[in-house]
Amino acid sequence: MTPVEKLRGVPAFAGLSENDLRDLAAALTKVNIRAGQDVIREGESRVEKQGLFVLIEGQVRVSKKGRELAKLGPGTVLGEVELLTRVVPTATVHADGDLVLFWLGRDRFDEMIRAGNLAVYRLVYNVARVLAARLRATDERAVALVPASKADWEA
Repeated sequence: MTPVEKLRGVPAFAGLSENDLRDLAAALTKVNIRAGQDVIREGESRVEKQGLFVLIEGQVRVSKKGRELAKLGPGTVLGEVELLTRVVPTATVHADGDLVLFWLGRDRFDEMIRAGNLAVYRLVYNVARVLAARLRATDERAVALVPASKADWEA
């Protein structure tokens, strides 16, 4: 399967044209991570490694402050908050098994933005949609933890 074919099934690449997918696939680097390694470490400054990861094969665990938040599989994007905001990673992403990922490094991402490459702008739009869905899910979990009324707080 070609990189373009692998990207077609990834929500962050949904709706992109064949030309967009080819442009982005050409900018990606294939990365293999061994089971037990961290893809991203919470709080670790890693400017040279900043970028967007696309999980193609394998499963990862996402944790924050030692607490597991999610298990994610193929088709997931990782590192998007760091890429877009230039902050240190807000969570750790740990490989449960061997992984195959595609990586769009910050330098290449910035080059494409400066060049006005529409494929990368469309990708950013889709990543924003992924982030919005994650925020919505997090809001639902947070609401479930908060008492419904002030009386419940005082009980």
